[in-house]
Amino acid sequence: MASQMCYFCQNPVKAEANNCPHCGQPQILQGKYRLTGLLGQGGFGIVYDATDLRFNRRYAIKAIITSSATAQTQVLEEANILAGHARHFPFMPEIYDTWSERDRTFLVMEYVPGPTLADLVDDHGRWTAAQVEQFMRVTLADLAQLHAAGIIHRDLKPANIKRTAKGTFVLLDFGISKQGGGTLAGARALSPHYSPPEQMRGHPTDERSDLYSLAATAYHLLTLAPPDPSTNRVNLPLVPKHGKTRATYLERKPTSPRCSKATSKPSLCHL
Repeated sequence: MASQMCYFCQNPVKAEANNCPHCGQPQILQGKYRLTGLLGQGGFGIVYDATDLRFNRRYAIKAIITSSATAQTQVLEEANILAGHARHFPFMPEIYDTWSERDRTFLVMEYVPGPTLADLVDDHGRWTAAQVEQFMRVTLADLAQLHAAGIIHRDLKPANIKRTAKGTFVLLDFGISKQGGGTLAGARALSPHYSPPEQMRGHPTDERSDLYSLAATAYHLLTLAPPDPSTNRVNLPLVPKHGKTRATYLERKPTSPRCSKATSKPSLCHL
């Protein structure tokens, strides 16, 4: 009888087995998706590399813990955002299927080949100013389309952006994204080095929150290190500007990339 190796423990598993008898990890989902590897893992779920046994097509399957009503609502929001917009926006992955089992919801999504920006920095070092400027111009244009559709990503960072073989960029993990009016205050996940202070404080977020995260990502590409966590700055006095009731201006600024060993140029600083 045919067998293959478990992606998790590397022990042989019967081809038709739904779970590995050695480690207990799932092998086949819904009778048609064979799991072949792990693409990512976090506190709220896991992303599998998978193959559709019927069509020999590769997918990324996201399994999310949805044991609360809030989590279920957020997963539905992610699925609706991808289903409603990915076909029109090439910088978003498509979604093809979804189902729930016990306390988990599964999203079958387009597998996007290529490394993340975090992988590229780890493997090849800092980017040149010209590379970062090109990335920023492309991604700012993508964000303009996203924001015009009323969508705020809320989790932009090097690990959530892939560069394809064609040199294009794809935004990943819309797990805490929001569409419509103001976003809910409480996000289920935060990235202290990339999330803006208002998000860390649990305050409403808007398009500017994504711009902060994108700028923090560019800083990382230039310097090989992210900026200081915004949690280091949220306790500083906020200085209102021009009498605005919502104060979003901090007294302390992050270190300029010019002060690091990265090569910079005026056009990038003004971008």
